[in-house]
Amino acid sequence: AATWHYKITVEAVRDAVAGEPNSPGNGVFQPGWDMMIATDTSHIPGGKTEQGVVILINGVPVHWAATRHSMTALSSCESDVIAHVTGTTLGLAIRAMIEELSLEKCAMKMTRYNMAAIITITNEVTSWGTRHYAQRASWIRERCRREGIQVAHTVGTELISDPLTKMLDRVKLSLARDRLE
Repeated sequence: AATWHYKITVEAVRDAVAGEPNSPGNGVFQPGWDMMIATDTSHIPGGKTEQGVVILINGVPVHWAATRHSMTALSSCESDVIAHVTGTTLGLAIRAMIEELSLEKCAMKMTRYNMAAIITITNEVTSWGTRHYAQRASWIRERCRREGIQVAHTVGTELISDPLTKMLDRVKLSLARDRLE
C-alpha cells in the first residue's frame, strides 16, 4: 500500500505563523498560537494498521500523513497509542519551529475519539493485558505533563484525520475536505 505525506516545510509553518487565527497566512503576525494534533487509525487485526495524522496551527493545516504502522498492533487501543506517539513527536518538532519563528508560545492539544486510548494516555493504567503498549502510553503521558499538551475527546464523525484511514462516501469526504480548507 502507498504511503501519503504532506511534507512539513518551513514555508508552511511560516505561513501559519504569519496568518491570522483560523485563516491561511496573510503576512500579518497575530500572537497566540494553537496547535491541534488529530490522529486516527484503522486497526487491521494480524496486520499493520493504517494511521493518519493531521496537524493544524490556528486552523491551518501544516502537516498530514497517512501511513502504516511499523509494527503489528494487537488491539485498536494499542494502534491508537502508536498513532499518538507519531502525532506527539511530529507536533513537538513543529511547535519548536513555530516558537523559534514567532518568539511566542504555542499551545498543543491532541484529539482522539477512542476513549480507551485517551484513558491509557492520561492515566497510569497497566495490567498484564496492556503491558505491551503501556511504555508508549507512559512516554506520551510524560510528554503531555512536561510540555503542557492537552488530550481531548472528539466525536469520530468530527475527527479531521478520519478520511486518511478509511474510505468515505462522497458527502462525508466533502465535509472532511471542507474542514481542512
